[in-house]
Amino acid sequence: MHIINASVVSDGLLLPGMCVRIDGATILDIFPMGEFRGPQNDKILDIQGNLLSAGFIDIHTHGCAMCDAMDATEASFDKMADFHFGNGETTFYPTTLTAPLPSIEKALNCFRNYRPKVPVWLPGIHLEGPFLSSANKGAQNLEYLLLPGKENIDFVIRNSDIIKLITVAPDLPGIKTLIETCVDHGITVSGGHDGAIETEVREAMAAGMKSVTHIFCSSSTICKRNFERHVGITEIALCSEALYAEAIADGAHLPYELFSVLYKCKGYRKIILVSDSIRATGMGKGQYYLGEPGKGTLVEVTDKVAMLLDKSMYAGSITPVRKMVEGLAKNTDIPLEKIVYMATTSPATLMGLRNIGDVKTGYEAKLNVLSSNGVLLKTIANETVYER
Repeated sequence: MHIINASVVSDGLLLPGMCVRIDGATILDIFPMGEFRGPQNDKILDIQGNLLSAGFIDIHTHGCAMCDAMDATEASFDKMADFHFGNGETTFYPTTLTAPLPSIEKALNCFRNYRPKVPVWLPGIHLEGPFLSSANKGAQNLEYLLLPGKENIDFVIRNSDIIKLITVAPDLPGIKTLIETCVDHGITVSGGHDGAIETEVREAMAAGMKSVTHIFCSSSTICKRNFERHVGITEIALCSEALYAEAIADGAHLPYELFSVLYKCKGYRKIILVSDSIRATGMGKGQYYLGEPGKGTLVEVTDKVAMLLDKSMYAGSITPVRKMVEGLAKNTDIPLEKIVYMATTSPATLMGLRNIGDVKTGYEAKLNVLSSNGVLLKTIANETVYER
């Protein structure tokens, strides 16, 4: 297939007037339209100057479409895959939350044998909790928070074939050993839901922590400890070129003005758009459970956000990455190609995914077509065009 008259988004740059030749699952060539002579016995898709990007990647998503990773059923994973693919997300990491280890392991075992029926890739699980701080637990269940002792570290090692990302609190006793063990087993480590100060954050970084989970949302910040003032993981992330920062860019968790501050501090290459979506995503207003129905945390969903019943804090998001791209394009001055980078190349780079997350020769040909204002128009996978 030849995709013609494309404004290609590649490595954060916009390349107008391009032709992209794909063969099944792979991008074969990218060249200016002036060199296009017409294919022989090949399909042509004219996208009329619209943007062509890699498929979106979501590394932090608990659920959607009335389903949750903690349901631990093939049917729920199917519905999640359908929803994400329908929103142009061709790669995602189902995300667990703080719960009894047997419940988490049930979800992991179900995922281990799961194969999606739509053309999406699920590289692994994001384990958010239970190694989090009670001081900044957010909507996580306090009852099931754990310290990283030997038995619990063994649990992570035992499931390291599918756990590919883990969120931990840098201030927990024994966390250095867990971080180093995760790195040794190929698990990317992110910090969050913590009460850490700068020395603890730096120690976690030295041990191998690479990212911050949903910055500004249950991430430690300026505080006093023993009458001395300290900064937290939020400020370290804003200043450090070494750390990536997840951002829930729905206009609520991060008001657009705050996102612009984040962008000014970090630039686009180290920001990752994440949905942190829950089972209520794609549904209507009402009450829904985070995690297992009847066992997880009950939350109230409005037309914009989910929050705890006492309205003390937000509780996950109901906005897919697709809508975050569109919202940032509409409500900030950030160039669309930079926004797209944060939803594609940046997460792929953090997670070490090869030949995915960008429009380049030899890369995966799962692609999105976007309007000039960031609205998703089409998704292309295996040379099939899906209208959005």
